[in-house]
Amino acid sequence: MKIETTIHLAKPASRLIQMTVLAAFACFFGAAHGAHAGQLEVVSVTATGFGSSAASATVDAVRNGVASVNGERIESTERLTKSSTSSTGAATQSSRSIDEDIRRTTNGVVKSWRALSTQPADGGYQATVQVGVAVLKQSEQMKRIKIAVVPSHGQADASTAAIVDAITTDLVESRKFAILDRQQKEAIEAQMAQIRAGTQIEDFARLSSGVAPDFLAIVTTRTNAGSGEGTTQIRAQLQVIDYSSRQIKFAEQKSINVKGNDRLPAVKRLLGVAHALSGDLLQSIYPPLVVGNDNGTLTIAEGSSYFKVGDKCAVRLIESTLKDPYTKEFLGYKSSEVGTATITYSDARISQATLDHSQPLDAGTVAARKYQAWRVAASANDLFNSLAADMGGRPAPGHAQAESHSIESDY
Repeated sequence: MKIETTIHLAKPASRLIQMTVLAAFACFFGAAHGAHAGQLEVVSVTATGFGSSAASATVDAVRNGVASVNGERIESTERLTKSSTSSTGAATQSSRSIDEDIRRTTNGVVKSWRALSTQPADGGYQATVQVGVAVLKQSEQMKRIKIAVVPSHGQADASTAAIVDAITTDLVESRKFAILDRQQKEAIEAQMAQIRAGTQIEDFARLSSGVAPDFLAIVTTRTNAGSGEGTTQIRAQLQVIDYSSRQIKFAEQKSINVKGNDRLPAVKRLLGVAHALSGDLLQSIYPPLVVGNDNGTLTIAEGSSYFKVGDKCAVRLIESTLKDPYTKEFLGYKSSEVGTATITYSDARISQATLDHSQPLDAGTVAARKYQAWRVAASANDLFNSLAADMGGRPAPGHAQAESHSIESDY
């Protein structure tokens, strides 16, 4: 990867320093590309096909080889071939024409192919080929739950769009999900059209390896007249749906009252609603875990998309699993509060918190990931704080509830 960067220093710097900085940039982005981008590989398979001619049997064999690798149905296309007739009347095709036919019928993902045998069979022909199929090995991030955040059908207003964008950003920054874009369709389609018009096999392999979301996160907003004069109530709902079964896996809603003379812009209040909804989703599926304890300084596996410096959180010990007595389905965990802590540091990946009281945590229990950190109060400068009265349900600072809780999730 080539990276050109101009760095201006207050004092003259040596060529060695400049080369070191550029090398650091190159190493960082190169490592990030290798870790996050899917890698192309060629899979070799042997397949058999049938057809009315030796050429059509060969093409069918190659198509079957591709299907055995990527597991996708290859749609038939209209074949434009240069054919000739031999002295025996059998239809044949030139090698170049067969290559073109294969490219058309396999969406261009065949890196190479070689005919192993061709023989008459059942009034037609049977061909056996060896095929090298270019496939995209999905990145580790694509093993996460795949979600597409979309507005409810027919909702194209600015409020809904702002909440969709904010929830998408929060879930991406949480690094817990693979978020699939559904907002930039025109730009994506334009890029796909360029790839289809090209000849690079690697590009065709990337194009044919598109993934579908596991769930749809659907945002719905409604605006009503508030109880006070000049007040508008905005209600936002987030539903996570398994669209294959139509089952609703998660549902939560928040509402805020916006006054005409409100000093806080409405868009900021909408962002607060979005953060609250995405936070509830994260809490339900991936409650923040305590992964380290250094003399009362806790390391939590959740970053700034959820925690802010100054937040209060309850440290809870997971005791046992809870199951529905009728359906036997998993309901969540029984837990008890063992202390409270204040967030002192947060970045994109992790947060750190200091225990408010010198409450020792068992090292073995920390290693077993049995402690969770539940956010119970916002910092004074957090946007959540200004929305607490409107949305409700938030405990007052320093008053974490002590009774047992369970975490409900269908995931």
